[in-house]
Amino acid sequence: MLETTFLILGAIISSFLQVFIHEIGHLIFGIATGYKFLSFRIFNLVFYKHNQKIYIGKHCLLGTGGQCILTPGFQESENIPYFFYNAGGFIANFFTAVIAGRIVFMFPEESIFRTVITFFFIIGLIFTIVNGFPFKGRLIGNDGYNILKMIHNSQAKRAFWRQYKFNELLSNGTKLNDCPREWFSNLNEDYSNPLICGWAIYVLFYHLEKQDYEEALKLCNKIIDTKGVMGLYKNEAICEKQFSEIMISLNSGEKEVKYIRTKNIFKERIVTIAGFHNIYAYRVLVLGHYEEAVGILNAFEKKALTYSNKGLVDLERNILYSLKTMIT
Repeated sequence: MLETTFLILGAIISSFLQVFIHEIGHLIFGIATGYKFLSFRIFNLVFYKHNQKIYIGKHCLLGTGGQCILTPGFQESENIPYFFYNAGGFIANFFTAVIAGRIVFMFPEESIFRTVITFFFIIGLIFTIVNGFPFKGRLIGNDGYNILKMIHNSQAKRAFWRQYKFNELLSNGTKLNDCPREWFSNLNEDYSNPLICGWAIYVLFYHLEKQDYEEALKLCNKIIDTKGVMGLYKNEAICEKQFSEIMISLNSGEKEVKYIRTKNIFKERIVTIAGFHNIYAYRVLVLGHYEEAVGILNAFEKKALTYSNKGLVDLERNILYSLKTMIT
């Protein structure tokens, strides 16, 4: 019984270590190729940089066990270094698996340590395959898929640079409206490419920040109508399409707002904190449950305390409090 428990614990620890090693690989290879640190997440624990200081927060993105977000330390171009930052995770998994495979024979066959190291070796190879071979899941693609979509695709490389640069500025509290205008245009509309679609989500929130709901709605429809869009991005567009339709209806003076309630996808999206304005608009402004307003705002402020991207927090707060002024 004790031996079985030890083996299970060894498998769990091995898995955790390989997640950590994977993200460390992204960090090391990214910094080595010209990127700068922004945040480092293992499961829902995130260490993030804000105003030149490191803070600890909480964040979760479905389909991922961790995430290392860096920001480009170089100018936008069609030849940015992208391979080793994206491949660093599964490269690290592979090399640590190889090392484990070599030292495992140093222990006797009946040794529990040999069994645990064997677990570490196998899990490392699994991580290498799962993350290295291009794969597109229901919600998101893996590292290999992102690399594949940037090979010989200058537009995807530019989109990759821009969305990580948006991340940097937003994390320091900069508004999207204060970012260079050229970052919001001059890329194609191939939203089946996750790098370009990821960039388009920032453009979408740029329209929402300006309260330009017509343009936001147009972009949402384009994303939704594109075949092959990843689930997290499509759900983001569905949520903001519904929100934009609500705001267009309310601003036009319609007494009854047509709203089709879909499945609960507020958590299956890229910008998870943005779900609060969707819920507020639907529950308070559409259904008229004014007594829920304070609870939604308080829930947002509680989550905002540990959310790593302070620019997105400020954006969501501004949207929410603009909705609050609409209560009569």
